[in-house]
Amino acid sequence: MTRLFMVFMLTVLLSMRIMNAATHYVVPPGTVGVIPVNPYTNWTTAGTNIIEVVNAAMTNTAPMHIWVSNGTYYLTNHVYVNNAVTIQSVNGRDMTIVDGNCPNTTNRCFYLDHAGAVLDGFTITNGMENQLGGGILVTNGIVTNCLIVDNQLTNSGGSYGAGVLIYYGTLTDSIVMRNRGARYGSGAIVMLSEGSIRNCVFSQNTNNPSFGASVEVWGHSTISNSVISNNYGVGL
Repeated sequence: MTRLFMVFMLTVLLSMRIMNAATHYVVPPGTVGVIPVNPYTNWTTAGTNIIEVVNAAMTNTAPMHIWVSNGTYYLTNHVYVNNAVTIQSVNGRDMTIVDGNCPNTTNRCFYLDHAGAVLDGFTITNGMENQLGGGILVTNGIVTNCLIVDNQLTNSGGSYGAGVLIYYGTLTDSIVMRNRGARYGSGAIVMLSEGSIRNCVFSQNTNNPSFGASVEVWGHSTISNSVISNNYGVGL
């Protein structure tokens, strides 16, 4: 019995160690009491740059979880996720803002490129991209509980999804508003292959009046239980 108990405890401790190693943390720059230390695995050594923390997490092939504290995070490039990483805010989209820093930089905010990639609970704003996905590009992954607002595309000759562009992936429980397209594609979201939208709101997005201002759906993509309202064409 004692031996079984010792084996059990060893298993629990090993599991806790694995869980700790698989969790990373982000706080705003200048947070009192925090000294960033790679790989940012607790709040006192948390990173202050989302890109750096995501890159640190993706050095491990196991599923990772990144917790992001309240604040506004300004980007110098898009956050690229090509592994099974969940990036989640602690207190939701109203408290946690990722800013693409347009017009100081010209990049989208997030690029999800893995079936296990998850973005949960952020305001995504001020992303600017030439052609594909002004706020978020999803070639595979899940975006949920986000506000995607005031992102834009710049190429009037051909561009797709000022707010979100999805190839294979899912957008759920999110609001997509005031994003601005450049011509082709949509001001809000474009789904090109097998995208899925559920429980979302698309409002006040704009695009060239000859093209879609709200949602454009291709292939085997689906949209359900969502609201599309007050999107409109404007001269660009």
